[in-house]
Amino acid sequence: MRPGEGRLYLDKLNGKFLGVCAGIADYLGWNPIWIRLGLVIGGIVTGTFPLLLLLYLLIAVILPKKPIHLYREDYSAIFGDDREPRRPRRKEGL
Repeated sequence: MRPGEGRLYLDKLNGKFLGVCAGIADYLGWNPIWIRLGLVIGGIVTGTFPLLLLLYLLIAVILPKKPIHLYREDYSAIFGDDREPRRPRRKEGL
């Protein structure tokens, strides 16, 4: 996904806590560390850290999780090839 395209999602795969900063970074096309540092440093410097933490939790409740099919572009980086993940086969007769 290119920056600015699509919707804003929680990115649980790349997230550290709830996936809010990773989702924002994915949406903007940035590295998540810059979003995390900006949130923490900005909150401490301006004295609004409790407000930003409350806003972070509110966003985590409101935003939907990123659907698994949107991670498809990352399969080659994770698994070393372009195969899609294998789904377990159902056992017949059960």
